[in-house]
Amino acid sequence: MKTREHAAVIAIPCLNEAKHIERILDHFLDTTSLDLWVLDGGSTDATIDLVKRRRSDSGRIKLISNTEKLQAAAVNLAASLADQEGYEILLRVDAHANYSRDFATKVIDTLIEEEVSSVVVHMKTIGGNPFQDACADLFNSPLGAGNSAHRLGGKRGLVDHGHHAGFFIRDFLSLDGGYDTRFQANEDAEFDIRLKKAGKKIFFEDNTEVEYIPRPTVKGLMKQYFRNGYFRSQTFQKHKIAPSIRQTLPTLVSISNFSSLGLSLFLPLSIYLPVCYLVLVLTLATRYTSKLRPLHILRISLGAIVSHHSFGAGMVIGYTKGFKHAQ
Repeated sequence: MKTREHAAVIAIPCLNEAKHIERILDHFLDTTSLDLWVLDGGSTDATIDLVKRRRSDSGRIKLISNTEKLQAAAVNLAASLADQEGYEILLRVDAHANYSRDFATKVIDTLIEEEVSSVVVHMKTIGGNPFQDACADLFNSPLGAGNSAHRLGGKRGLVDHGHHAGFFIRDFLSLDGGYDTRFQANEDAEFDIRLKKAGKKIFFEDNTEVEYIPRPTVKGLMKQYFRNGYFRSQTFQKHKIAPSIRQTLPTLVSISNFSSLGLSLFLPLSIYLPVCYLVLVLTLATRYTSKLRPLHILRISLGAIVSHHSFGAGMVIGYTKGFKHAQ
């Protein structure tokens, strides 16, 4: 089937993406004939100037102000404007990621041929600096991703959730205007629950992928995974569902290790639980990397410890505050 590119638009939410925005615009200018909408959430770096410069060279780029700043709000705004202008399909693209040359074609064709509302794809983590190299090994393995199919690679077909790539706009907007903008993170998983409840279909396309660039610092990773845990708990509370094993394990690890460290002041044997956890992490870090260098393995282990405990802390605090605080 011929790709109906004229019916699709690419939405690129961004905030301070000067390091990446030119690369992502040039990629899609070169590989598609689609219009590119950059939804800027108030960048204070050179992002806006770089987009304006590219816009002057191409009539396919539009710069849109996202006054609500959040990524969820940016995609909702893009979908609403696209619907008004007669587009049928919205592709969601992240500025700090890499995409295959056939990404747009694959996603559009899959939406049409499989007759689904949403297409999700495999997200592969890639490296950069030494810490990002370690995070790539971590999040491409069960130690960092659990049993997540869209992280580790899954079987092509219908799924419950995945990394969002494209939607039929009318189906997206029919669910209360799209993403729930109270969610600063995890808006995709929350949306997929509503999409499935509405009887719509989500299709995992394994013939194209997104290369995700992880946070470059320990602090950035900590903040990201705390937010992920916090808003994941909000999703569970909003829909009154229980966490899966993949979300429960880091929460239990976080509670157990922090509690054991505190108890060890009075009960020295309590220290054995976090020690056993540390040994397990080091063992799995060694197993899931081909770079058997001590510093690299230590960085993988550090990333695992930070992501597990930050996610767990976010989950605990999210449950403590309740769903009404998901904003």
